[in-house]
Amino acid sequence: MYSFEGLGFVNPAVKPVRASPATGKSCSRYRVLTRVSTPTAPQGPPDLSNLKAGIARPERYTSSDWARNLTNLPRSAVLRRIQSHLLWNIFMAAAVGLAHEVNQDFVLFHLSTLPHMLLGTAASLLLVFRTNSAYDRFWEGRKLWGTLINRCRNLASLAVTNMEDPTRVVPLTAAFAYLLGQHLQGEVRMSTMPIKLQDNELREIGKGGNVPYRVAAMLREEIRGVGNKGEFPASAVRVSMEEDITTLVDVMGACERIVKTPVPLAYSRHTSRFLSVYAFTLPLILVDKEGLMVVFSVLMITWALFGIEEIGHMIEDPFTPKSFSLPLRDYAVTIHTSLEELVGHKLTE
Repeated sequence: MYSFEGLGFVNPAVKPVRASPATGKSCSRYRVLTRVSTPTAPQGPPDLSNLKAGIARPERYTSSDWARNLTNLPRSAVLRRIQSHLLWNIFMAAAVGLAHEVNQDFVLFHLSTLPHMLLGTAASLLLVFRTNSAYDRFWEGRKLWGTLINRCRNLASLAVTNMEDPTRVVPLTAAFAYLLGQHLQGEVRMSTMPIKLQDNELREIGKGGNVPYRVAAMLREEIRGVGNKGEFPASAVRVSMEEDITTLVDVMGACERIVKTPVPLAYSRHTSRFLSVYAFTLPLILVDKEGLMVVFSVLMITWALFGIEEIGHMIEDPFTPKSFSLPLRDYAVTIHTSLEELVGHKLTE
């Protein structure tokens, strides 16, 4: 590396050239500084033939899975959650079918099919709106955690490359992801949080309340000294790190909004009542043509209708610990792994 002091490229570790006492002129217009490095033996390219990298791809449905899905139907989570609906409607259909066998001329067995045909369209619209609104919440939760992953990586990278001692920022950033996931699921369990923290940090977390917010406050405290002297690059780095922490808090608030704001109960209750009345009266419309086979028809129709409604209930809150919700711990592990790769050592030790 070279430095030309007379041309404005000054190395602060080198004293300026003084004027010669004999002539009154500087001994040289500039001084050339050289850095001598010990030559090293040339190394060949590393062998990457056995490199294993890339993200793990989640399971996706394909058309070839149809047979396996049919055989797994008795173990379906949706079926288990709507089984009370199905049992009551099967009982109702069986009772109507048996009564029809005894007295086929009963007036209720000859009702018009027109009301159910018209209400079928309304039921379809209700279910479409219910499912779409639930999926919007699910997808928003996934986007928020995608933002969280990116910001945690950015914050840790800035800390490692710009701070003299980033040893607290990196583990606190990883801990924030784990604790936010537990916070959204309603129970913070430090026994399952693998990141090693200092005693004073654990005492701060032990105060309870909004634990992820406490971690964000500790992160702000750790970066407080960056750029305090007004150096432009350092100040810019601190501003960027503050923006990352602010985004973490924003993501936390948006996730809390999803958890604390369910789909309006009036809408969910009316949809449930509407479908229940529609299904209870359906055997009266079908029994005159199908007889006892009405039981199977009602079973298929109610399984489809209540199953679609239940899927909306299942994905409405994407942060539950159930298997059909977002895998928050997996996302935290992704952040944890990325930060360990960045610093080159385990964060659990």
